[in-house]
Amino acid sequence: MKIKHSIHKVNGYTVILVPNDTNVVHINACIKTGSLDESKHNAGIHHLVEHILTEAWKPCGKDTCNSYWDKKGVNMNATTTSSYMNFYVNGLVEDMEDMMQYMIDIITKPFLLESTLKIEKHAVLNELLTRLNNPENKLYDAFNKEFFIQSYSADYDLQIKNLKHMNMAKIRDFYNKLNKEIIFVISGPKKMPNFKETYHFKEKHKDYFSYSNKIIYVPQKQKSTILIMSMPIICNDSYKWNACIIILHMILFQLLRIEMKVVYSVSISLVELPSPYIFIKSTVENKHTVLVYNTIVETFEKYKKESFPQEYIDGMKKKYKINYEKLNYTSDFMAKYILDHYLDGKIISIEKHYKDIDKMTQHDFMRMMRIMKMNKMCVAYQGPIKLL
Repeated sequence: MKIKHSIHKVNGYTVILVPNDTNVVHINACIKTGSLDESKHNAGIHHLVEHILTEAWKPCGKDTCNSYWDKKGVNMNATTTSSYMNFYVNGLVEDMEDMMQYMIDIITKPFLLESTLKIEKHAVLNELLTRLNNPENKLYDAFNKEFFIQSYSADYDLQIKNLKHMNMAKIRDFYNKLNKEIIFVISGPKKMPNFKETYHFKEKHKDYFSYSNKIIYVPQKQKSTILIMSMPIICNDSYKWNACIIILHMILFQLLRIEMKVVYSVSISLVELPSPYIFIKSTVENKHTVLVYNTIVETFEKYKKESFPQEYIDGMKKKYKINYEKLNYTSDFMAKYILDHYLDGKIISIEKHYKDIDKMTQHDFMRMMRIMKMNKMCVAYQGPIKLL
């Protein structure tokens, strides 16, 4: 099944229509700004604004908007990442008009109240306090501050400090001065509204990476070491890189878990925004930290010089086919698929994904591995002993 879509530029906003045959409507509103756009003085402001905007609709009245939509049987939520704030509602066609108005209003003309700010500051504070209980936050904070030019996304102490000084004047000033693309994605009935294209948003590319290749140690009294490794990559087709990463995971799992017996698991993933980078994580016994680190580096270097074993390539293709056959084309799946790929810069059909990956050869993967810049790999680890 092909996911049809049309992109419209309307009054400074991007509107993507995704018609389908279901009786469920899914609407996203995405603002292309996140925690990586914050300074030390306003760290945490995107998270707070996200909370406030979800409640910034006058028809909700004395109720919270969450309660308002619960009574209508509509699902709603929002999230903040390093690169964007994303809001959504999901409900039946009969509530589409109200859902549309809600999403348009909270993004383009939010109803901001002091009472809402007070409530949401408490909610955000409790959320940050919960995150502070996780000792891994120290590791991610240290890593983020080295890997990116500027990042306070895991500095929860700083965010709590800033939260105390957040007032409505600062919130209004921040939101009014945003000069970022705003994207609405509407996945619903085949009969969709018509839009006249009037404006195209242009945004300058910003480099967020420091390109540091340092090894950072974060001391922590614990019985194992948490190791993370990451490096930016040049990525034109992220789905091909995901196929490459699936194979790398198979190989590393076989080496580290099955043969060497030094880890329970190792994860490797492609993070696509704000710009693509590979992220690896594993928890190991302290005495095996150096061995695991060296094995991962040596494995990457090895496959820059020689091809992946064909059996791993064949296994990856079968896994990909299984996932392709299992796809459920719901309104929320189609909206998320189109939005994710729009943010990534290129909307490619699922059918092309599958066909392209099925054609990939050993040579294709070796060429991808060769452009990895190992001298740009940033490493951070947390444990009781400095080992690297």
